Amino acid sequence: MPAVGSDDRRMGSALSRIILSLMVAALAVWPAGCDLIGAPDGVPMQSFANPLEVFGKDTGSLTGQILFPSEYSQRSVLFLVDDEMFVTHPDGRFHVGWLPPGRHILSVRVKGFEPLERPFVLQPDGELRIKPLNLRMARGQVIGRLIYDDGKSATDIRLRLNPMGGITATDNDGIFTFIGVNAGNHSLSVEDTRYYAVARKFKLAPDEHRNLGLIRVARRSRQLTGKLSLDQAPR
Repeated sequence: MPAVGSDDRRMGSALSRIILSLMVAALAVWPAGCDLIGAPDGVPMQSFANPLEVFGKDTGSLTGQILFPSEYSQRSVLFLVDDEMFVTHPDGRFHVGWLPPGRHILSVRVKGFEPLERPFVLQPDGELRIKPLNLRMARGQVIGRLIYDDGKSATDIRLRLNPMGGITATDNDGIFTFIGVNAGNHSLSVEDTRYYAVARKFKLAPDEHRNLGLIRVARRSRQLTGKLSLDQAPR
């Protein structure tokens, strides 16, 4: 004859197993990059991988801080570890967990600042704390002038500088200016769908001031639809 209360104990044990199963299932659908647990100093940990995918495998964690040049401009910022996206705490600190060992690259791309990349190697079961990463303001500048085939200034035409240069428009003299442009490869495109122009692709060095000179634009045919980039423009 079972002891008094044995049914209650068995029921309690079964209930515990059910709760544990539900918790494991919740972790299984938790997307990478979401807050999982509290990290030291109150910075929430973000997951590089699904915990169940790396269960029983060696993983480690990465902590650090991404700093803007001024404390008054300090804010949360997106960054990548390999191809996974994360976001810092408002003071720039971050904590990434469930990170497989090996070589990784942390990269930051913020408009108006120079791109930043930091390779690192994580040891099995390692907890790597990297030195603060200081963003530097981009001081590059790109200028040029749009003209029509007859030599007249092409005024009030919107241009986009890709990938992070933003949008500007030509002034009354057809001159355009992009400031705070970061180093790297760039391409110029006409946002105004009424016009096309010759291609302009270039690579900018840090703090470089580049004059693209005269760029001729022509009115597009009514038969053309959609937006043409400078590379797609007729010659």
